Amino acid sequence: MNATLLLVAAAVLAQERIALDGPWQIAPAAADGRHPATYERTVVVPSAFETALGTEFDGVAWYRRALPIGAKERDERVRI
Repeated sequence: MNATLLLVAAAVLAQERIALDGPWQIAPAAADGRHPATYERTVVVPSAFETALGTEFDGVAWYRRALPIGAKERDERVRI
């Protein structure tokens, strides 16, 4: 049992974590609900989407951000 706990602890410690707070692109959904063709506004997460889309916005919005994934990770499973 102790060996299993050590292996699990080692695996957790070996994981690289990337903070997801910071600037994200944001845009209202297209009329059909799909993702928009362009993202012209930026919002800092965490914050309310109203800071980018205004208080009158009432609908679905999409967020987008590129994540830094190195060459080593491109051939591995990446969980978000």
